[in-house]
Amino acid sequence: MNTMNEMKINALSSRTFRWLRMNEAVAKDVTVPVTMEYNESLPKEITKKEGDNLTDTLTGAGGEFCEAVKELAFANYTLEADTKASEPIRMDFSFANGCGAGVNFIVKDRADLTVIMDLQSKEDAGDGFLQTKYELGDEAKLTLVQIIRVGEDFRMFNDIGGKEGKDAEVKVIHLFLQGHKIYQGCRTELLGNRSRFDVKAAYNVGKENLLDMTYECKHIGKKTVSDIVAKGVLSGKANKTFRATIDFIKGSSQSTGAELEDALLIDDTVVNRTIPIILCTEEDVEGAHGATIGELDENTMFYLQSRGMDKKAIYDMMTSARIQEVVNQIPDEATVRMLTPVEE
Repeated sequence: MNTMNEMKINALSSRTFRWLRMNEAVAKDVTVPVTMEYNESLPKEITKKEGDNLTDTLTGAGGEFCEAVKELAFANYTLEADTKASEPIRMDFSFANGCGAGVNFIVKDRADLTVIMDLQSKEDAGDGFLQTKYELGDEAKLTLVQIIRVGEDFRMFNDIGGKEGKDAEVKVIHLFLQGHKIYQGCRTELLGNRSRFDVKAAYNVGKENLLDMTYECKHIGKKTVSDIVAKGVLSGKANKTFRATIDFIKGSSQSTGAELEDALLIDDTVVNRTIPIILCTEEDVEGAHGATIGELDENTMFYLQSRGMDKKAIYDMMTSARIQEVVNQIPDEATVRMLTPVEE
């Protein structure tokens, strides 16, 4: 089994202060993946065939990751124009060490598709790889849900890239629930006028686990909109990096973009890095970014403890609330039920 000594991943398109060590992530001793099989359920409107990996579509993880997965067999899933899929595409991945998959979604003009991907692993330890690309026609819609809950010693590399036509809409829903090290790259190009990109991510990172996230949106068309929101909880000796870049290209006039993170830190031993970036070569745009990072305030803690809750119960409740807020946005009742805790 071949390995790479190291792989640079999730690099910022505009490098910041080098001493912060946030410009990119570096993964050591990475297994070069071979193609794996996965279970899928396709609506009748979807056409599937083996195809290329949409090499003209750039992704968030970057060039070294794309080079590592270039030999994977990619599958193209196409939804024809003026069609709304009768049910979601459902994909269940059970990764073994050194296995990977590549999938492309081609959603043509005025089509509407939801994809639900459940990423788990057959074993606790190893490396898994998934690359997802999409191309949307005019007025097309795609909702991409990814649930990442691999083994406690498993390292997951998850990569996304896409392009959108005019009046197209992409919504990415990410749930980072379990895994030793998770690397998440995501990049989209808003090519068409009035296209839109939304990200809603929730995470729960504990023990000595790592989550490294990069989201990038390039505004190219006019009146385009992006909204990137991440919420989560860090505990133990968790290590989390959140990079978000909104790039207003010259010509993207009257476009708006926002990026926000809300991180709750349970223990003083966590490592939290947040770097929101707005790049701009167009004057007639609006960009906003912000972050709320810290512990629960004393008044809230006192109020909840006075009602009989200990510290662990309080933080468990806060963690569940952040996860559930994103779960409830999944447009599939069966998936929401699966991810919603049953009250005793």
